[in-house]
Amino acid sequence: MGLINMLNSNNITNLVNEESVVELPIYFKSPIYYSLNVATNISIILTNPESHKWFYNCFLQLVLYKNEFKIDIYPANMVETNRYGGSLFRHEDKIDIDGGMCTITPDNLISTITTWLRKNYYVISYIDVSKLKNTRYDKWAESRHSNMVFGFDDDIKAFKMIDYSKKGHLSIIPVKYDSFINAAYSPIIKRREFHLIRLKRNVAYEFDLDLYKTFLNDYINSFDTSKRYAHIMNTYKKYWWGLSVYEHLNDLFKQATLHKHNHLHRLTYYQPLHALYEHKKCLLYSIRYLEENNYLSRSLKSCMDIEKLIGLANQIRMLFLKYSRTRDKDIISSIINTINLLCNEETNALHKIYNALK
Repeated sequence: MGLINMLNSNNITNLVNEESVVELPIYFKSPIYYSLNVATNISIILTNPESHKWFYNCFLQLVLYKNEFKIDIYPANMVETNRYGGSLFRHEDKIDIDGGMCTITPDNLISTITTWLRKNYYVISYIDVSKLKNTRYDKWAESRHSNMVFGFDDDIKAFKMIDYSKKGHLSIIPVKYDSFINAAYSPIIKRREFHLIRLKRNVAYEFDLDLYKTFLNDYINSFDTSKRYAHIMNTYKKYWWGLSVYEHLNDLFKQATLHKHNHLHRLTYYQPLHALYEHKKCLLYSIRYLEENNYLSRSLKSCMDIEKLIGLANQIRMLFLKYSRTRDKDIISSIINTINLLCNEETNALHKIYNALK
């Protein structure tokens, strides 16, 4: 299949620091982008090549929220703004415009942000994205969402952001200054905050095989990995963990077939199954790293096993897209069968890998 190689430092863009144009480095495109928050933060962190080993080491867990149709890759969901996971590779400062920490008005907003960028701060804010003209949000209803600015071009009076294009592809998007001001000062934004992210450039990371095995064992046995960090952070009880995700995911789809009027309107939401697909890609990244560094023998053909999982996860998301258009409940049966097959194949493949790492 050959879908995935390794993370590559050639994907890190160059720093541009000119009189009228500044662009901070980003890793583009992010290896995972099922969530814009995750994609933007990972795009920053992976500009430190040392973080690539961290990515291979840790991105093994999967969680399904108990009260909604939402899947996250753990700890990718922990590097979002105001969460814990990104502190190893970055500093974060919060600037509260409306809380009296500083005075920023529509007149000096642009100059303030460009000053932060010149000081090597990535700028994450929550704005009314419906005000961003010529983007996928144009003509949306008012909607508060995060975005990340990593550069600007004074010649065209625009910021540079990472976001999804109108076709849904992760892209670099120019946003005009006036649109950004309107978005930041929309009536629905009750409190304006900016999160300034600065990368720690001198951080080293050593791949830890024992840690990898711990996380892999957690995944196989559906253990709540967050409990391992209860002494330094909140633990989370709202998830199903690891391989148990498949059982509870199937329960959601089975419920959809039991009701004449499908109350699970959540099942119109494609993102969770894209996260499931990207989780298999993360597994393949890590297995390739293990093989490249002689932690795992190529004779096991583990990459072929994981590529098969990627194919099954892709089938699930394609079937779901078809279901979301047609509401044909026969497709739900195909999804459930494919989820069961994926679970069985994955259980066998990961047990084989885990035993080979002992």
